[in-house]
Amino acid sequence: MSARALCSLMLFVGIGGVAAAAGKLEALVENSPELAMPFGIDFMADGTLVVADFSRSNIVLVTPAGKARVLAGGGKKGSKDGKGTEALFNGPHNAVVRPDGKIIVGDSFNHLIKVVDPADGTTTTISGGEKGFAGDGMAASQARYNDTYHVAFKGAGLLVADLGNRRVRLMGDMVSTVAGNGTRGAPKDGSKATEAPLVDPRACAADSQGNLYILERGGNALRVVDSKGIIRTVVGTGKAGPVTEGPGASCTLNSPKFLWVEKNGNVLIADSSNHAIRRYHPATGMVTTVAGTGKAGKGPAGGDPLATALKHPHGVAVDDKGTLYISDSENGRILKLVP
Repeated sequence: MSARALCSLMLFVGIGGVAAAAGKLEALVENSPELAMPFGIDFMADGTLVVADFSRSNIVLVTPAGKARVLAGGGKKGSKDGKGTEALFNGPHNAVVRPDGKIIVGDSFNHLIKVVDPADGTTTTISGGEKGFAGDGMAASQARYNDTYHVAFKGAGLLVADLGNRRVRLMGDMVSTVAGNGTRGAPKDGSKATEAPLVDPRACAADSQGNLYILERGGNALRVVDSKGIIRTVVGTGKAGPVTEGPGASCTLNSPKFLWVEKNGNVLIADSSNHAIRRYHPATGMVTTVAGTGKAGKGPAGGDPLATALKHPHGVAVDDKGTLYISDSENGRILKLVP
């Protein structure tokens, strides 16, 4: 049996007793004048998608029916707080929705964390300022970052992938570093996360067990920091390689950009330059492919996810109903996996 056929079988029956996604990829939105290059996705309470549009530096809302509208951002790069289109961002990579419904944005190249009120799009800076590194042990208003690529919740705190500082930081009552010592390198398995180097922490997310996952684009790896603060690599060889399935340590990634922890603890990876969505199963250490052919293209919506070509996907997310969404970024569309 070929690796691809084996993967298809795994996707159907699941691995380690955990069901995996299967079905058809349908287009939720494409060719929309309101959405050019979708990156990170999260969800409002009513199921509306919150999407960071990287190329236009906007925050866009997409209804479950696929209707898109700009909530905040003027469609050009800049740095400005304000209401609706008065606000300006610079290459936002993702946004997450707080329990109160307000939206937190990693304003990547402005080195800022901002909050957007969904009622009217009013945008306010809550952390960051001039490019740099500062603020550990201090309030969020005193923190300084170097490229805020990704934000995610960990309990009551906010994780920040502070890529240029090669750290993952946690913003709560005070700001702290939870992984990375500021130097570039692959961390040694079993080392203390805060004393270990990182290559380039592009995205981060926490699971319900207190584990912190860190995705590194240039490191071509998925790493995990356990509840005791110990780091290890769980997917990737450290070198870019094609789509493969099997044990995580032997599977290669190629410039992965985004991750999402599912409710069952599995980790979805937007393996961007492999033009695929991958899934890591912590219970077994295995990696399978969810969507994409491994080659760039634009497969027609409505097909087999493993036969549908993608082009540099930069986002993947799962809603409360279990529907999986993919930001097929350079095809300018958002797809959803329908069982």
